[in-house]
Order: sequence, then structure tokens, then C-alpha cells
Amino acid sequence: PTTFLSSHIDCNISDVLTMMRTLIFFIELYFVCIPLTALQLKPVQSSRRRILEGAIVAASTWNVASHDALAAKGAAEYDLEYYMRDLIGGNAKEGNVQASKAPPAPPPRTLGGPLLPLLLNDDCSPSCIPTQALLQESNNIDASLITNNMNEYRDKAARSFATRSPWKDAHVTDQYYFDVTSYALWRTAADLIPNYVQRDVFARNIGRGIYHQAVTSGLLKST
Repeated sequence: PTTFLSSHIDCNISDVLTMMRTLIFFIELYFVCIPLTALQLKPVQSSRRRILEGAIVAASTWNVASHDALAAKGAAEYDLEYYMRDLIGGNAKEGNVQASKAPPAPPPRTLGGPLLPLLLNDDCSPSCIPTQALLQESNNIDASLITNNMNEYRDKAARSFATRSPWKDAHVTDQYYFDVTSYALWRTAADLIPNYVQRDVFARNIGRGIYHQAVTSGLLKST
């Protein structure tokens, strides 16, 4: 049926929708006129068949009401449009309109300041506080294991991250490289700390460590 309609109907979707709106209007008008005529105690002169025939004849003059296509659509009209598009042109699972491309990522910012080495470094050595907290919660774990696991995760995720947000320098001073390194370290922490209670302690220890170092270095005043 779709192939038959596609080859025999020589009109666009908006024209078909205008015609269908006209038809729906006269059908709705019929259901409004019947109660009003009953309230006025006047006999109904037209049968349903005649009214529907008149609606079909009026719908054939849909070119006159083509300006209605610019009117705001309701939910029923959107549903009708969907079904008409599916009937005439087909409706692919992924949609008939291609998804628009995402806007390009802005250039990466350059990170710095005294807090940066406390938060993260290129190889996630014990000089950064997250690695210190991870060693504290992971018993008998060597720091080299954390670095190796982190590098493995970062290498696997680098291509995907760089496609969306390419970095300029492979250092944590680059915003996007900081992101992929942070992701890799947290994936490593998830492997080494399977217990959710310990993970909560791990996250709290990072906050405590950063606060303590900020107070010690004079970045924050002790309260």
C-alpha cells in the first residue's frame, strides 16, 4: 500500500494535512451542530450521510484553506502528520530526518594554580591526594599498580575522549587531558575498592586531604 500511494499521490505532506484538517473540521462541526439544533427544538434536516458527503466535497476545495497550514498544531495534528508521513513516505526506525551534528567543543582551557598538583598529576603518583586516599583504602597495593591501571584505562578511552574534546597537550594542565586522566583514575579506584562503603570513605578522604593541604599551604584560613 505504501508503494502504491507513493506512486499515485502527487502532492506534498502539508497539502494532505490541510485537506485532512478541513475534513476533521466539518466532522467536528457536525457533532456540534446536532446538539445545538436539538436545543432549539428544530428538526434535523440533514442525515449523517449527507453531512459527511458535504464535508468530503468541501475537503476537495482544500486549496482555499491552504493558509490554515500555518496555524499552530495540536497533539492530534502532530499524530495525524506522523501517520500520514509513515503511510506515504515510510518511517525509518532511526527517523526520516538525520540528527544534527553536535557543536564543536571549545578550545581546552589551561589549568594551573597551587591546587592542581594536589588534585592530579600526569601519572597519578602518590604526590596527588586522590592516589594517597586510594592507597589508604586499598590494603597492600603498590603505587605502581595504580599508575599502570590508570595508564591502561586512559589509553583505551583516549580515542573516544579526543573525538569529542581533543586536547592540545598531553598534560593535566590541559582541560581535556585532565578529564580523561581523572576518568581513568576513578575507573582504577572502582576496581580496587569494590565495597561501596569504602568508596564513600575514599571520596571523603580526598576532600579532607585537599582541605588540610589548602590550610597548611595558606590557601585557606583555618576556622
